[in-house]
Amino acid sequence: MRQKRASDTGNTDPARIDRRTQIIEEASLLFSRRGYLGTSLRDVADRCDMTKAALYYYFPDKESLVRAVYVTRMTQLNRSMRQVLSRAPDDPVARIAAFVRHCANRIDGNRESWMVGSQLFGSIEAAPGTEEAVALRDEFEALLRTEIERAMDMGIFRRNDSRLTTRMLLSWVNYIPRWHKHGTGLSAEQVCDNFLNISLNGLLLAPGETETQPTGPG
Repeated sequence: MRQKRASDTGNTDPARIDRRTQIIEEASLLFSRRGYLGTSLRDVADRCDMTKAALYYYFPDKESLVRAVYVTRMTQLNRSMRQVLSRAPDDPVARIAAFVRHCANRIDGNRESWMVGSQLFGSIEAAPGTEEAVALRDEFEALLRTEIERAMDMGIFRRNDSRLTTRMLLSWVNYIPRWHKHGTGLSAEQVCDNFLNISLNGLLLAPGETETQPTGPG
C-alpha cells in the first residue's frame, strides 16, 4: 500500500510536514552517498536525531521512504522542466537543448539529489505500490521524447526508435554526476552541450566538411 502523505490524511500540522521533509532530505543524502542497500532506517534516524521508532511514525519501512524520496525528487524535476520548456522556442532541437541544459543545471545545483533519483528507480521499479513513481519517470521521459518525435516528423532527425533515442540521451545525462567534478574544467552544462552535439551530429566528418570547434546545438 502506498505510504500516505500528510495531505492524504488531512494532517497538515506544519511540524509533522517539516519533519517529514527533513527525513526525505537526509535520506536522499544518505542514499546518494551509500546507495540503497548501504543505507538503513537506523542510519536515517540517526541522521535526523530521532529514534527508529519515531521514524516508523512517518515511514513504516525502507521501501516507503525510498518511494517518498523518489516521488519528491521527480515531482520537483518535472515541475521545473515544464517551466523551462514553456519558455523555450517552438523548435524541437532548441527544446531538446533546453531540456538537457536544465538537467545539467540541476546536476550542478545539487548533484546528490540528481544521483539519488537515477540510482533509486532500479530499486523500486518492480516493487508493489510504485505506480506513482513509474508515472513520474514516464512523464519526465515523455517531455524529451515528444520533442524527438517532433524533430523526426519535421524531417530534422532521421526516423529511429524514439524511445531508444530518448534513453540514449538520458543515459549520458544521468552518468555525468558520477564522474564530473563541479568547479573543475567544463561545467555540467558545457559537458551536456558537447555530448548533445556529438549525439546530434555524430563523430564522422562528411566528405569535404571542415573540422570546427564544437559550440553546442544552439
